[in-house]
Amino acid sequence: MHNNVLFTEADKEYFIRMMLPQIRDHSKAFEEEEERELHKLLRSLENKQNTQLVIVGAGSLSYIEVAFTYNMSYIAVEPLINLYLQKQIRFIVGLHNKIILIDRALGTFHKKRLGTSKNILAFIFNVLAYIPTPEKIINQYIKKNDIIFIVSWNIENCESLCLKKKYFGALNACAPLCDTLKITNKAIANFKLDDFDLSALKYCSTYKRIKNKITDILIIYC
Repeated sequence: MHNNVLFTEADKEYFIRMMLPQIRDHSKAFEEEEERELHKLLRSLENKQNTQLVIVGAGSLSYIEVAFTYNMSYIAVEPLINLYLQKQIRFIVGLHNKIILIDRALGTFHKKRLGTSKNILAFIFNVLAYIPTPEKIINQYIKKNDIIFIVSWNIENCESLCLKKKYFGALNACAPLCDTLKITNKAIANFKLDDFDLSALKYCSTYKRIKNKITDILIIYC
């Protein structure tokens, strides 16, 4: 669920920890808002059957059911997918012609793997905060008419900040963090969606900002 090319055991343990039910309980309100806004976006699209939902930091196939609700193809970009999904599940998924699994971090594989269809490039659950120079990475993959969907914490809302504190408190309490992850964790905690530089994108015809109680969402139309 992050953009590092090489993973230490501490990296892997940290991101697997995010998938634990007791940790995800703290992010339920975030995910509910995120899913609601994703549905709104997808419902507004024309020609859905020729559009792909690309989930960056897909974990164990986040929002695959949403993509199929709208008869869309689904691409999971998740460097730890082989840890999140057993090989038997990956085998079955691989038989489906509307599902693609990419076990690499964004920025480390060729853009051809995302195909030529219109893509909804979705950076769910604050994953953009884990990507260094995200504008540069995104430019490697976007095409004219693609849509970028970015979700982060609403740092202007007290309820969101309280939930964020509880979430990271629970995440970090599972086990001591190594020094590298402490640095990463601090950077994530200080991430602001305002810092994303729209002018650096190769394509950006218009955009929309949605601030909910918990989430801050940026939708960019390329």
